[in-house]
Amino acid sequence: MSSFVLMLESDFREASRIRKALGFLEGLELIHCTAPAEAQTLLKQFRFRLALVDLAHGGGGNGLDFVRHARESQPQLGIMLMSATNTVAERIIGYQVGADDYLPKPFDAKELGVRAHRLVQRVQASLEKPEGVLYQFCGFTLDKRRRTLYWLDQGPVPLTGREFELLLCLVESSNRVVARETLASLVCGRPWHALNRSVDMMVSNLRRKLRARNPGEILIRSIRGAGYCFGVRVETLL
Repeated sequence: MSSFVLMLESDFREASRIRKALGFLEGLELIHCTAPAEAQTLLKQFRFRLALVDLAHGGGGNGLDFVRHARESQPQLGIMLMSATNTVAERIIGYQVGADDYLPKPFDAKELGVRAHRLVQRVQASLEKPEGVLYQFCGFTLDKRRRTLYWLDQGPVPLTGREFELLLCLVESSNRVVARETLASLVCGRPWHALNRSVDMMVSNLRRKLRARNPGEILIRSIRGAGYCFGVRVETLL
């Protein structure tokens, strides 16, 4: 069965280049659109595994609005941003609204293919996992199989793939300290070092999203010189 990939790109020459870069990946069916409004309509018609969003040629700020909408409507979707701007501020905003990856332009076609394939595999693996474990805490329900966090009966909380993995790691280690090195290895796939702030940034984003629903609880605690701890009671349901 084909996996659908959404490409938001208004530059047709660039779209052709991206299509060729993904051509060697088996089982991927690419659907190309040129405007965020069109992309939002497609989200209602298909379940996508991956969205490739060009911020420069996909509507600018509207491209980021689309990412936010896509994350809320399809929480398991892998989202990769592409941009020639390549500023720290743009990358941070992209991750905050729900992107999983960011590829600066110009990019190597093979690198795009490999990174896109990796995101698709991660999403597919999460859908095929047999675990049906639910974790409940402070009004939240974390669904491990569906890779989704819910708040009471008000629907899903939009999380990136990495944010979900980080939260799951902390929840499954509740009331125990998890070192930054462990989180970096599990979530980012690379060793942690003192100058790498990616884990801290993800924790900050997670805290903000959790506080927005439940401002009365401090769920993720910083342990100075050690790492982070999920410090509330977690109930496990099978």
